[in-house]
Amino acid sequence: MPRPKTIAFFGATGGCTLNCLIPALQAGYRCNALVRSPPKLHALLHQHDVTVPTANLAVIQGSIDDADAVRRTLIVASASAPDTPNSSPDGDGELVDFIVSGVGGTPRFDNPLRPTLDNPTICQDAVRAVLDACRGLQSQGLAGAGSGTGSGSGSTGGNHTAAPSQRKKPFLIVVSTTGIASKRDIPIAMIPLYHWMLKVPHDDKRVMEEVIRGEMRREPEGERALSGYTILRPSLLTSGEGVGAGKIRFGVDDDAAVGYTISRKDVGAWMFERLVEGKGEFEGRVVSLTA
Repeated sequence: MPRPKTIAFFGATGGCTLNCLIPALQAGYRCNALVRSPPKLHALLHQHDVTVPTANLAVIQGSIDDADAVRRTLIVASASAPDTPNSSPDGDGELVDFIVSGVGGTPRFDNPLRPTLDNPTICQDAVRAVLDACRGLQSQGLAGAGSGTGSGSGSTGGNHTAAPSQRKKPFLIVVSTTGIASKRDIPIAMIPLYHWMLKVPHDDKRVMEEVIRGEMRREPEGERALSGYTILRPSLLTSGEGVGAGKIRFGVDDDAAVGYTISRKDVGAWMFERLVEGKGEFEGRVVSLTA
């Protein structure tokens, strides 16, 4: 019987990531979540009828700039020791199969003519921190337990003696945004809003995406921290129930799906159904999502 997939969540109290974490827990996947406030995450999970604490969720308190906390979030107990906690404080265990990042900043309007974020480089900083932690763990011989792609494979056991090119590595799923593509992927009516209100976070996400692509261009291939990636570019995010994952419109790479908004719940559900439980069809691709 294949072992459950393992997933590290960053930004788990944000709507998109939270709504991917919930079905992952319900499906029995082993999850780690890095959050500043564990009580906040517990309260959000309770609101969605998810009982906490639960054996398949390890909550690591800290922030994305805490290297040790990031490192612990990326580790799950070895499949040969299933009764130990998901996240091993001393670093023993296996790298997760998937990394899901929806880290974002808080808007600031000190200058209404130039809105910004409390941390204007939060997304690129988060991805760099995760990649650095992965590379550090891999250099210590810590291997992944599964393929990390959406193929559903679930090989057991980490290979702690494998050469770098043979080690299994995590697959990264990251939430970016529409409005930063080389071709227009937003309605014309949205352009002024995006260029005024969202310039700073969009600049950050552009750099974040390039950091990921740069990682996958590393040579030799064995030096790469990831097995692969998918970048999600949702339309303007809203709260509420949404339309349901089955009704979401999506486009791939330059063939973008153009629309006004999409709910965070829909993004999280689509992320889980099509990427975590998918068959790897979006590996190395940029996927635009809209309702």
